[in-house]
Amino acid sequence: MASVRFDRTSDEFRFFTEFWQMVQKYYLPDDSAEYWEPLLTDAAMLGKKYDGIFYRNIIQGFLNYAEEYCKEKE
Repeated sequence: MASVRFDRTSDEFRFFTEFWQMVQKYYLPDDSAEYWEPLLTDAAMLGKKYDGIFYRNIIQGFLNYAEEYCKEKE
C-alpha cells in the first residue's frame, strides 16, 4: 500500500489543518442554535475554500457525526 506525505504548501495539508481546527472547536455537539449556526457557517466556508468531492465528503462526515451525536443524546 502506498502512502503520501502532503507538502505543507499543498491544498490537502492546509485543508486538514483547518478541518482539524474546526473538529476541535465543535467536537462536543449540542442541539442548540449557538452550536449549529457557527458550525454550519464554518463548514460552508471551508467547503467553498476547498472545493471538491473529497473535501465535501470529509466535511459532511463531521456534520453527520454531530447530528448523530445529538440524536443519541435525546
